Amino acid sequence: MKNYILKMFTVTIFTFSNPIFAQDQTVSIQQKNVEINAASGGQLLQFPAAICNLRNLETLNLTGHNFPEVPDCISMNSGTLRILRLGKNGIAKVSPLLTQLKFLENLDLNGNKITLTTSDDWSGLYKVSNIDLSNNPITTLPDSLGQLKSLETLSLANTQITAIPDSFSNLTWLRNVNLSNTKLTITPKAFSAWVNLEKLNITGVNFSAAEKNVILAIFKGRNVEITPAP
Repeated sequence: MKNYILKMFTVTIFTFSNPIFAQDQTVSIQQKNVEINAASGGQLLQFPAAICNLRNLETLNLTGHNFPEVPDCISMNSGTLRILRLGKNGIAKVSPLLTQLKFLENLDLNGNKITLTTSDDWSGLYKVSNIDLSNNPITTLPDSLGQLKSLETLSLANTQITAIPDSFSNLTWLRNVNLSNTKLTITPKAFSAWVNLEKLNITGVNFSAAEKNVILAIFKGRNVEITPAP
């Protein structure tokens, strides 16, 4: 069996119910869950390409490093990868192949340098239920995000977005949406379509009194927790 050794980092390996903690841990090609901790002085400056060869990989956590991009080889994990946490890195661009990970359920890209365009294609993430794009300099959102009909939790907090695409009306299974500290001023049409919504965070959003009344009317009689209450 061929092994890949990721040195100079603390690698936490979870094998079913038996966690193993070790320095310079050998990561087997059969490994399912890998976390590389960004210990002091041990930040990754590039995505470790060897990870793309972990053909049974289900969970990958590379939070808090400093690599600017994710290589296209991440698509080699498309048949198995379900949880991908890449928050607080220096990622500026999302690879089109990353957004085609067809079995991915949880995607965390919080705290990077990501910008998006309306034409970016995210439609391949059709099983994803949780996306965190908060704390990125995003000013616009792809229409294709509105095709992710399994999406239940979406965080766009602390981004620069000024509007929610009308295509988001298709996201009828959304339950928890965080729009705090965004640049929205007009109530998105999609609010009316989010019939399963349970929590909506609009803290720090500069809605006028009239817009707040519109929001109240949309959710009147529904058990939706709005923070802060309009």
